[in-house]
Amino acid sequence: MEEKGAFFRQDFDDQILIPIATAQKRLTGDDRVQDILVQAKSFEATIEAEKQIAALLTTRHNNVIDFTIRSREDFRQTVEQTAQTFKLMLAGIAAISLIVGGIGIMNIMLVGIRKAIGAKRRDILVQFLIESMVLSFVGGIIGILLGVCFSTTIGNVMVGAGTFGPRRFFSGGGQSVVTLSSVLLAFLFSVSVGIFFGIYPASKASKLDPVEALRYE
Repeated sequence: MEEKGAFFRQDFDDQILIPIATAQKRLTGDDRVQDILVQAKSFEATIEAEKQIAALLTTRHNNVIDFTIRSREDFRQTVEQTAQTFKLMLAGIAAISLIVGGIGIMNIMLVGIRKAIGAKRRDILVQFLIESMVLSFVGGIIGILLGVCFSTTIGNVMVGAGTFGPRRFFSGGGQSVVTLSSVLLAFLFSVSVGIFFGIYPASKASKLDPVEALRYE
């Protein structure tokens, strides 16, 4: 046949076609048809072809919608949405990195100010320990709430039930699950990282000369 190329993991040029009756008898052992590959006359006719296929299958299945119709356009939209999501995630990570870097510089300069007015190293470490613990715990709790909210709403919508029929969804039924162990692991990791990166720079800065800390870049 003519070369058709590949789409995702499916290579249309690397396949063998045999009669369906032979496949059912020799390979699958049943008389059901798992997939039907349909080609529309043109790209513009795809939507209309989907409607006609849905109507035909609904009639053939005694008005029971127990099938899913997907097109390459659905996959293309899903890929674009995924790429957009990753762009937003990378932008968010970059913004957080800049904010954290700015806070780190500000805190080291604050250490210089405190040392210049006579603060002891122990006082500085206690201050940043309290600050790190508060920020880590509050951030961890907010992260848990947002994670549970998104996983039980958007996550279930993306993989949710009701994907049968002419409605075009990317994946089949399912439900996202939030476990206590994953929540505790994420929370402890967040707190540990927050405390470490709050105390370590403060400890180093507390050993600096006040003038060096104030002019830190």
